[in-house]
Amino acid sequence: MDLEGPKLNIKFKDIKVKFDEVPILKGIDLEVKNKAFIGIIGPNGSGKSTLLKCLYRVIKANGGHISLDDHLLEKISLKESSQKMAVVAQHNEHQFDFSVFDMVLLGRTPHKKFLEKDNVDDYQIVSDALEKVGMSAYQNRSYSTLSGGEKQRIILARALAQKSECLILDEPTNHLDIKYQLQIMGIAQKLNITTISAFHDLNIAALFCDKLVAMKDGQIYAQGSPEAVLTKENISALYEVSTTVSKDPKSGKIHIRYTPEGF
Repeated sequence: MDLEGPKLNIKFKDIKVKFDEVPILKGIDLEVKNKAFIGIIGPNGSGKSTLLKCLYRVIKANGGHISLDDHLLEKISLKESSQKMAVVAQHNEHQFDFSVFDMVLLGRTPHKKFLEKDNVDDYQIVSDALEKVGMSAYQNRSYSTLSGGEKQRIILARALAQKSECLILDEPTNHLDIKYQLQIMGIAQKLNITTISAFHDLNIAALFCDKLVAMKDGQIYAQGSPEAVLTKENISALYEVSTTVSKDPKSGKIHIRYTPEGF
């Protein structure tokens, strides 16, 4: 990857999704500019993961379209979109058993021609990815023997091995200790590529994201800087909880404290 990094702009236009005639996304318009780090927040059922799944082509929208650098996603082959976008999802259980090294090596697949063999460059990319997530010592282990948090770090390494223009993180840190939550988000931030992540933890979202998109009932409720979106009023409207919102005097980052009722 060069110093400038790959470039990718993403646009969602009037994205609608229904499941059994129940509207899940109700016309989402969103632009993600090149190299932005976007966080999508909102309560369970708000449509965060559904929107991301439309982008990484697990779900097909019932209406609207998504474009990558003005090319319609539906017109791009799955192989080409896999070259452009790497995904770290929340659940990563596999029925087959690979070594950790081979699991990460799968990240090179979108760049291969039919029956093309892996080469020295591929192996080096995999080794570098494992080193970045602190899992080099596990490369010969069976993937199935790893803990949930260890598996998630391997899936991130696989995404890094794709050398893509965009990283999609679909609630990627739910199974991780705080150390590895911060590590994974820090790695993602340093990649210097377009990154879109769904979050439950608002403090981590505020710490790493340039922009937040708050969703509620399948629509965008608010969007802007973490400071603009993470107000006590917005958090109350989204999550029905009371909070105190402050700014760290050194970092300038927003910090949220939750206030139980009666205190």
